[in-house]
Amino acid sequence: MRETALRLAMASCTPETHFLVVSGDPSEMEHAAEEVDELMTTIAKAGNNDSTRIAVLACLHLQDRLRTGFASPTTERRKCPRLINQS
Repeated sequence: MRETALRLAMASCTPETHFLVVSGDPSEMEHAAEEVDELMTTIAKAGNNDSTRIAVLACLHLQDRLRTGFASPTTERRKCPRLINQS
């Protein structure tokens, strides 16, 4: 049985910083956290001030991207405001 090396990754999502134990390259998780933070900031700028609502909308948006097969939020940035406005 091969052991997987675990590493520490720092994930900053508005406004908190979290430390996560990850297998593989920590920079991948750090990059993912940057994308989530960017998405949450976009949602907040649309007038949503409740942190729970922002988190739920971000999760729903990310799930929609997974369901439809989109890999990067930068390629789907135009879709995000539509989802925010439907809430």
